[in-house]
Amino acid sequence: MKLEVEHLRWIVTVAEARSITLAAARLGVAQSAVSSRIQRVERHLGVRLFERSNRGVSLTRAGEEVVSASRLALVAVRTVEQTAAHHGALPPWEFTLRSSSAVEGLVEHLRERFPNLRVNHEVHDSDHVLDALSRNEPGLHQVLAPPASAVVNSQTSPVSRTEMVTATVVEEPCWVHLSEAHPLARRPAIALADLADQVWLGPPDRTRRHDYLLAVCARAGFVPSIVHTGADRAAAVKLLAASTAITLDSPSKAPLPGVARIPLTDHVPLRLLLSWRPDTVPQRVARAALEWTRLSYRRTTPLRNPAYWEQLVAEPGLHQGLFADEPAGWPCA
Repeated sequence: MKLEVEHLRWIVTVAEARSITLAAARLGVAQSAVSSRIQRVERHLGVRLFERSNRGVSLTRAGEEVVSASRLALVAVRTVEQTAAHHGALPPWEFTLRSSSAVEGLVEHLRERFPNLRVNHEVHDSDHVLDALSRNEPGLHQVLAPPASAVVNSQTSPVSRTEMVTATVVEEPCWVHLSEAHPLARRPAIALADLADQVWLGPPDRTRRHDYLLAVCARAGFVPSIVHTGADRAAAVKLLAASTAITLDSPSKAPLPGVARIPLTDHVPLRLLLSWRPDTVPQRVARAALEWTRLSYRRTTPLRNPAYWEQLVAEPGLHQGLFADEPAGWPCA
């Protein structure tokens, strides 16, 4: 094998985590992948780097020296990247990032990667971002939304992709969110049809997510009884935890106190998308934003919902945006 920078990152991550399991979560890969790669590196170097035990892993004397050298090498690689960014061809550039969530760290990452870049960040609801997409507004757009085909027949117009480049980071299934005291919370999975008689917390009226909920419930043979509507997360916590209301939402969001998350047996997907106008966002900036988004997803999801993460890593071929080196539809690295 050939020792590469990525191997050094994995070695350092395992050393810092002191656990193969925690390192796998931080790297966003399966635990078995970390174990096998570390073993291959040890065979290549001819020394044991880690001592394994039921309490985790610890560095051998050789491992301490290798990790120290690896950290220095990674600093050198970062210095090369920063030097290239400072002296590279990207001229002073400015654009607007519109997102349906706070995307903590993305703006800072882009500014560090491209010092001449100025990003103006706006946080909106998903319909506002999708409307900006349909109007071909300049800039970069990040949104978690229903598949466009699912809302074509609703009163809300589908998103136009004309003049826009769109890449999917992940297509994730909706899960049922409900009180931990709800009778259905003890089920390992729930069919959508079994929710026909439930009280629903739904998205605001006349939004794409609202129309999408009506459409998927109609396919299951019922009209949901939407008693509560709103997009405020704090209010949703109180409603779900203290009542019999249920809702469908992303399985990758941070867990809510008192709220259980149960998989649906029906396929009700949401897509995490990045779209941009090529004339307003350089290709390498778009690629950097995509890489950051999937790395962030791979780091946070195993901690927020381990059961859902196990489903993802069990079928990496179905989630190219998370696991493939060159996902379909992404700009070249």
